[in-house]
Amino acid sequence: GRFLNSANNNWKCFGITALGLLVQVDAVYSTEHQLVVIDCLDDPDDTLKRKTLNLLFKMTNSLNVVVIAEKLIAYLRTTRDEYIKTDLVSKITQLAERYAPDNQWFIRTMNVVFEIGGYLVRKEVAHNLMRLIAEGTEDEDTDAELRLDAVTCYIELMDKPNLPDVLIKIICWVVGEYAYLCEDVSMEGILRKTTSLLSRSFEGTYVMIVGFSTLTKVHNHSVGFCN
Repeated sequence: GRFLNSANNNWKCFGITALGLLVQVDAVYSTEHQLVVIDCLDDPDDTLKRKTLNLLFKMTNSLNVVVIAEKLIAYLRTTRDEYIKTDLVSKITQLAERYAPDNQWFIRTMNVVFEIGGYLVRKEVAHNLMRLIAEGTEDEDTDAELRLDAVTCYIELMDKPNLPDVLIKIICWVVGEYAYLCEDVSMEGILRKTTSLLSRSFEGTYVMIVGFSTLTKVHNHSVGFCN
């Protein structure tokens, strides 16, 4: 603890390295120093930041994943270092997959990661997220709540500018499948939002294909409700 609180970055780096070795033996060693370690992310020294990121990754568990993920995401929002950004996206994704307290938290956390660094996320992560929403848990009430939470979240995201293609693809798919669950927004309103979303430029044609499918499904839902 004394090394981590030192004003000398060499001692801080030593403390981070030593604590990293202890964590590999027993994670309990990191608990009392968790906040001090997180504070090291604010240090301007790049070497210390990278060592801190690696330590935070090692010391994360199901009890502290929410706090640590929030700190890592906050740092992801501000960093301009492409190496650190790539490393952060990978680490946050892995921690969310391993220790998510519930499916809603996992989906919302990954939405933020997609929004900030979607081009760095592994392709299969988007597929796994959509499969999670589609397959659910086999508990009808829990699955309905998850899908409603997801589609509500994605409808809100539709108004945000500069969304990456991978996130727009997820948004369109979820909205197409589950828009009918959302009673707070009219089908006509969702159609307008989807049309506006598809007026943007995309790198390939796949997003447009998914988007047009979404328009068809939402339109059919709208007609069904009218009837």
